[in-house]
Amino acid sequence: MLSRMLLAALALFLAANLYFTDRPWTLTSAPRVAEIAVLPDAPALATLRRDTEIGMGMLPYPSRRTPPAAGPVPLKLGWAYREVALFGMPMWGYKEGGLVTYLEMPQGIQVALVDAERAALLDRLTGAQYSSRAFPWYKFVWGWLAVAVLLAAVRIGLWEARREEERAYAEGPLARNA
Repeated sequence: MLSRMLLAALALFLAANLYFTDRPWTLTSAPRVAEIAVLPDAPALATLRRDTEIGMGMLPYPSRRTPPAAGPVPLKLGWAYREVALFGMPMWGYKEGGLVTYLEMPQGIQVALVDAERAALLDRLTGAQYSSRAFPWYKFVWGWLAVAVLLAAVRIGLWEARREEERAYAEGPLARNA
């Protein structure tokens, strides 16, 4: 009974995840950007904005995500990383490029790498310690929870079947005919 409830909960979770996620349903390894902060539109950060507008590359939006409308876009700081996903759930994510500034434009996500010099400038101008942050890999492994729930449901199902078999054996054939 418990194993069936776990499987039903897992099926509902997977259906909801497939509906709400912007990740593809198939096995993918795709570059992505995770937002750390929206940077202020200050004159001191004008060189960072200009470098980002020129950019080092353009990342496409995930297939199920709507790009923003044209207009002024805020400069953001984030992690450039690669994510391995299956069934719309991240199975693993690892840093690929490190800190970046980026602009979410209608045609894609314009990124520029933040080197040590720019990171020190950013730390000094904003008062935050962005250069000393570590990549939050743990945010990109929650897809394994579904695998763990599936394995737990199978294990509990086997335990329930064995318990039912032992109960039937203990009653014996005479108890069933009476």
